[in-house]
Amino acid sequence: MDGLTAGLIAAVPAALLGAGKLALKLVLIIVPLVTLFEVLRYHPFFRRAGRAVDPLMRGMGLSRAAAVPLFTGIFLGIAYGAGIIIRVAQEKQIPRRELFLMGLFLPTCPA
Repeated sequence: MDGLTAGLIAAVPAALLGAGKLALKLVLIIVPLVTLFEVLRYHPFFRRAGRAVDPLMRGMGLSRAAAVPLFTGIFLGIAYGAGIIIRVAQEKQIPRRELFLMGLFLPTCPA
């Protein structure tokens, strides 16, 4: 074997170990957040918060139902927010127009 091949073969275990550690970190972050979101989703706090932000949401052309996925994305990051938006879209809770608007608005927040 030449030096390049030997170097690549030696790098594979380190790369796999790094990928495994990253996947574990993601699971340790995402699973509790999703669980917390599902538990708190029907909590009265979210209903009160939805009423409080209703004027802001109407100003953006969005319904109150879009508040939780949108603010989740703003405060917890675009990747997690996109995951919640995808879940809401699969459950068909929000019209396509509002999903489109959230998809446009969410990436501009972290920028």
